[in-house]
Amino acid sequence: MRQGLAQGRRPAPEELPQVGKYLNTIDCVPNMGTSNPPDLFRKFVEEAQRAAAAAEEELHRLGCRHSVPGLFAASVAVMGRIRGEVSEATHGDMPSKVEKLAYHLWRCPSGTEPLTIEAIRTAIRSTDQIAHGAMWRFQLTADTGQSRAPHILSHLQVDVEGVRGSAYPEQISSHIVAVAGKHDSWFRSRLQTSVRDLVDATWSIALATSAQANKWLKTIPGRDIRAYKRGAGEASGLTAALQRAEEVLPVSFAGLAALSADTLTSETWDALIELIGLRVEDARAATSWLCARARPLSVLPDHRVLLISLPHALDRLAESLEQVAKTDQAFFSRFQETKAKWLEKEVYESLARVFGEDATY
Repeated sequence: MRQGLAQGRRPAPEELPQVGKYLNTIDCVPNMGTSNPPDLFRKFVEEAQRAAAAAEEELHRLGCRHSVPGLFAASVAVMGRIRGEVSEATHGDMPSKVEKLAYHLWRCPSGTEPLTIEAIRTAIRSTDQIAHGAMWRFQLTADTGQSRAPHILSHLQVDVEGVRGSAYPEQISSHIVAVAGKHDSWFRSRLQTSVRDLVDATWSIALATSAQANKWLKTIPGRDIRAYKRGAGEASGLTAALQRAEEVLPVSFAGLAALSADTLTSETWDALIELIGLRVEDARAATSWLCARARPLSVLPDHRVLLISLPHALDRLAESLEQVAKTDQAFFSRFQETKAKWLEKEVYESLARVFGEDATY
């Protein structure tokens, strides 16, 4: 039951008493003093939202005190490589948390104080509280029993909050190349780069981000990592590594171009940032963190980038290319026709593998 709630499953009616007891045991909000489900849910959501608002203010204070790029890079590194065990259960919502962290930090004027382990802990704890506040608001919305619409909407909202990636990255890449790539000359005229180059650049950034994070992790003494997990205070090796995170972890155009045998161009880099990059100006112009969901490529002020979820980045690239196509309605009709034919072919081939070609038409 606990794992189901953490992963976004709505509680069944018979589980409500157990849910009430469970909510009173977790530490993101104080004990509510009641196990009556309706009262408990209302109080819990209200308290979680208050905690989320306070966490947003705390992130702003941290950003004003420390280097925003450094605080972001170090927090992401700890979330992905140090905190707990990397698994779908504990890290499946990490991309959505990184989006919220980027959105809130990018809106801060950057400070100058050296990073500390406690600052990183606070940033991550605040991000968790912001994510919990949003998730619980939808998870614990009572169903009216009169219409499926509130129930369905609640599930969709939960998905927006935490679910990232529609398929394996290889599948999404194949879709982009098969559909948008069919009209490569049109996209090249608009973006000054090819669809294939945009897909390849997204893969390269994701792989480089992961490689640099793994290399960074190896510089930290194991005892310091264990101390962090136990909740111990400052550890010199980890503190020094966190202070290097801003320098080591983000991916630069020059560094990636050197590894890609000159196949990565500045036009491709700039187009990718324009399509799916979250820059400081994007976050400050937005009124909701959802802008970060649409732009999962975190862009530092010096134009270096960090990418956490390759599947989600490819999903957003596909959506962004479709939005570019919509700027020309005559072309968009041809684009949609290509997409429909590709989808029909994929469905046919999938069904034929199950039922045989003789039974599929």
